[in-house]
Amino acid sequence: TFYIQAASGSSGGSSGSPVLDIKGNVVALNAGSKRRAASSFFLPLPRVLRALELIQNGQDVSRGTLHTTFLHETFDEARRFGLPSEVEADLRDAKPTAKGVLVVERVLTEGATSGVLDAGDILYRVAGQRITDFVALEILLDAAVGETIKLETIRGGVIQEHEVTVADLHAVSPSSFIEVGGTVFHDLAYQT
Repeated sequence: TFYIQAASGSSGGSSGSPVLDIKGNVVALNAGSKRRAASSFFLPLPRVLRALELIQNGQDVSRGTLHTTFLHETFDEARRFGLPSEVEADLRDAKPTAKGVLVVERVLTEGATSGVLDAGDILYRVAGQRITDFVALEILLDAAVGETIKLETIRGGVIQEHEVTVADLHAVSPSSFIEVGGTVFHDLAYQT
């Protein structure tokens, strides 16, 4: 997702603590920092709030995945990947504050989009909705775990349509570990 970066003096152990604005409103959660640069990184609240509300209502927190790593690229950079001007105009019209698009960095072998997406593909629409950022993509994927959805991507300037089944991110995320003699063994996340 997109993190908020700020010049602040966060220290080790403050991860997960609330970040307050000048009026005392919680605006993010502390996610990490770099001491040498006095930079801190904050996790915006939309996805955190969703999880909290589901937990408060006794529901599971579903997480969907395409087993694909995306990068956010500016519109200028995306043109080099073949983003047509009419698609750029359509995306900017849908979200005037958009700065770019999501581009496939890599696809997990035998994952949900293996053989469907390739590195450099530009994500255009998911389930009919125009996508320009991680949060919008996560909202759609989290609501469609186990379902087949339609993707529209751009490869070499040509719009392509695909149908893929949204996988369960929890099923491919480490959930346990074992410690033997001071060594910890655990599964790796698919991103690793």
